[in-house]
Amino acid sequence: MIREMLLNDAPEVEGVLSASPGASLWSAADLVLLASRNTRIWVAEEDGEVVAAVAARTVADEAEILNLAVAPAWRRRGVGRGLMDAVIADSAREGAARVFLEVRESNVAARAFYSRLGFLLRGRRTAYYRNPVEDALVLARLTR
Repeated sequence: MIREMLLNDAPEVEGVLSASPGASLWSAADLVLLASRNTRIWVAEEDGEVVAAVAARTVADEAEILNLAVAPAWRRRGVGRGLMDAVIADSAREGAARVFLEVRESNVAARAFYSRLGFLLRGRRTAYYRNPVEDALVLARLTR
């Protein structure tokens, strides 16, 4: 089931993020704060357990995916795609024409995943990531 995050889901979402090396490591407190400030966080729940999450915000006619993580046992099972489909559809309902995200240049698996979802390279942010320092690729797609 895909639904919006409840505040009491924040510790489980933090756990999913910490098990996902490519995700930004947000604490439960960070998640609660973001959810109160124009960031929508969606979760995938299986048998009462949060197994994935995606965070996004929409401003004017653009949406930005801020974070995406899927628990290791649930990867390559369509959970990430389901979350992305939900957040893209929600962004369109909110008035966004385009969705953007950044991904580490070295994250080949994530880049292939986003490509399958229709995201195209739109730019580069030099030395955007830390630990290790690495460029971010800016990807975008239309919401429809």
